[in-house]
Amino acid sequence: MENSTNLVASGDPQPLLAALPTSDREIAVFVNASAIYDLKDHPTGATPDSQFFVVPNHYVLMTGPFALSDDGSWIEVDVWSWARSYRGWQGSGRFGSNYFGMITTIA
Repeated sequence: MENSTNLVASGDPQPLLAALPTSDREIAVFVNASAIYDLKDHPTGATPDSQFFVVPNHYVLMTGPFALSDDGSWIEVDVWSWARSYRGWQGSGRFGSNYFGMITTIA
């Protein structure tokens, strides 16, 4: 198990972007639940604003790779939470300010 979570400051998203869940590798992402609210179908339009004072309050299970849009202003999110899938695009600033690391386990 590798734990790279942080309770004080937002986490570095680069390891998350390189992570890939597989049949023997589970990845739990530590976030403020705002990171997965209001996901968009396409990375277009104005991105949601970042948030300034945020605390982590939720773990979500990564179900697919995360990726940045071509211009880096959006991040593609693919997670399982609250008994359903959350898939779509979130503003990179909003996701970044609500991301607090990840826990990786390998079977």
